[in-house]
Amino acid sequence: MTTRRMRRTREVTTSGEEEDSSSSSGYDLYRIQGNTNAAWNAFRKNTKEEQEEDERNKTILAYNLLLLGYLNDSQHKSDTLLKRLDEMERSVLQNESISEAIKKQYHYFGVYNRALVHFASGDTEQTIRIANDAVKAIIQSKVQPEDNNIPILTQIAFLLLEALLATAMGRHYGFQHEMYDCPHPDKILEWLDTLDIDEQDAPIKFMLTLYKGRVDLAHLDESGKHMDNKVRSARKELKTAMEVYQHKLRQCFGADTASVVSSANSEGNSSTHFHLSSSSGHDYQQHQRPSSTVLQKYGQSALNLKAHLEQLKGNTKKSLILCSEAQASTKEDGSYDAIHENNHAVVYGTSGKCHLALHAMSKALRATKDPKDIAASSMFHNDGTVRRDNTPEILHNTAICALQAKNYLSAYECMVACITRSSHFRSRPRCWLRMAEACIGIFSELNEQHQRNDLSFTSVVEQGEPTGIIMEKSMLHNTMEVKSEELVASIGSAADVEQVKRNPLLRARSILEITIVWSQRKSTTDRDVLIAAQLSLVYVLLAFKDYSEALELTSKVLAEENREPGPVSLYRKRQFATARMYAGEALLNLSRAKDSVNLLAGDAKDESFGPLAVDLAGVTADQAATNEKAKAQLAKVEAMVRSSCSAAYAASGDMETAKQLANSAAALEDAHGVKHNQSDARNALIYALLREGQQFAALNVLTTFR
Repeated sequence: MTTRRMRRTREVTTSGEEEDSSSSSGYDLYRIQGNTNAAWNAFRKNTKEEQEEDERNKTILAYNLLLLGYLNDSQHKSDTLLKRLDEMERSVLQNESISEAIKKQYHYFGVYNRALVHFASGDTEQTIRIANDAVKAIIQSKVQPEDNNIPILTQIAFLLLEALLATAMGRHYGFQHEMYDCPHPDKILEWLDTLDIDEQDAPIKFMLTLYKGRVDLAHLDESGKHMDNKVRSARKELKTAMEVYQHKLRQCFGADTASVVSSANSEGNSSTHFHLSSSSGHDYQQHQRPSSTVLQKYGQSALNLKAHLEQLKGNTKKSLILCSEAQASTKEDGSYDAIHENNHAVVYGTSGKCHLALHAMSKALRATKDPKDIAASSMFHNDGTVRRDNTPEILHNTAICALQAKNYLSAYECMVACITRSSHFRSRPRCWLRMAEACIGIFSELNEQHQRNDLSFTSVVEQGEPTGIIMEKSMLHNTMEVKSEELVASIGSAADVEQVKRNPLLRARSILEITIVWSQRKSTTDRDVLIAAQLSLVYVLLAFKDYSEALELTSKVLAEENREPGPVSLYRKRQFATARMYAGEALLNLSRAKDSVNLLAGDAKDESFGPLAVDLAGVTADQAATNEKAKAQLAKVEAMVRSSCSAAYAASGDMETAKQLANSAAALEDAHGVKHNQSDARNALIYALLREGQQFAALNVLTTFR
């Protein structure tokens, strides 16, 4: 019910009547002290004492009592409030004694409060739709608003920005305004800039500069990275916001309040808290001082944004200090603990300290509430600010941290819990891709255990002499066998988790098929996710021995190679190189060895393997020449490429080239300490020798390395 004003004039909006002191006192009790109960009692007293009020004041009192009563009721339901707000607006519209201008104003109050209730309940998309319908035409200069409506329209615009920022969070391709037929956030800020913001309107000035900084940070380039010019602009806007806060905002709210208490969202950005808007007899026109708790939340938003900027600079220590300063004044507010630990985890995770990040995330999860408790608790603080459930964001970030720490089962469970609790995250293809990656990670752990426990070869000895070798596992597919079974229908259930532990690629296949479909929607096409999901699905299909479908999918990925706009990034080159390796394996298993050779080796010259290895390693030749770690990575990948090509040549009948490539790969492995029982080159050499009929030579290689 707290509102923010744009103009501080004592001009009244009706026929010129003076402000009612008792009504104003109830309003001030809430605005200044944040005391919902006292304000409600004051308005009730005013209702009983003033029996001859005009129809407009009666409506004002009824409206404010409705909102204050809602905040005082611990058993309130958002659906009930939305229904009552609709009823109140209809009664105002049907009242012939109220002017059209006042009816319009009440309509905007209803729009703001309905949108805010949806935002508090986690329905960000509905918030955008409601707020956008109210301000879209005005922002696009198709409709000129009345001056008296500017203040509430400003608040609706800020709420729309907040919701758009929430939907853009974690998306490398930015805002989703086109999906909702909504103005771009830059356009909304341009409209807010055109307003005549009085020097005394410090809250509006502060919010405007803060949102400019947040929108700047939400702008990302094609690779999903922050743009330098936007980061510099965000720093400039934050500096202005901090100056407004220190020199104007604190004086406006009361200089006795120095602490700050607001929240940042789960990606490290700041989040401005909104309030239910109440109606007063002068609709923002009275010179009233807002609640000091709101000042604290403004300040905390700025501190969290500053922490985010320091995080981008790589200044981990300063970022953590700023996060702690933001929490310092919230000792009595346990609802912020989860957000604080989440922000710590984000800073740790982006600085490479994945285990510290996971530890902080575990504390954040412990501080969150059970869904049943959340449903029974208030969506608003006592001062009317939103008490939003941040559990989905925290679960999402915990899943990412768990992936970084290679705790794949926890990553899967957290991401499943995230999409189960949030329709917003459920609609994001990247969340599904992360679940599939977690399943593939679980499979890789099972496969490593399988390789350690099972021998690849067993020698056959007759009368004391070796006569042959039995291969217990495929030379080309040194992986555990994937079994087909019925997929558990309920994702995230106990049965599903048990199946994922036992046969993770079954769930991965289902998830990746969903991801590919969703990532190709016209309104939200995410090319990075599409290609990554296609490659991951190829990996799964190869494990299922579905080689034809795997080859078809790699062809789609490789077809994108000539469609790259501008220079091809190292990341994209690595994806295309991976697709070539997968396609070569699929061709080989389809008895198309020569096609596999042509795809992997081209003209069969030794130097032709270099570019493929460089692309697959994700490093440049210059990096390998100056960095030992990059050099070792390139050598390891080149050995793998040569081993794969050796197998292809052996299958096509060119044994000399196959053995030559296998021996050169073995030399690279030996130079970098690859264990013999993990040697792809050794396996390739044995395979070539067996194809050539040299069983004793193959057995000698096997026994030499055991």
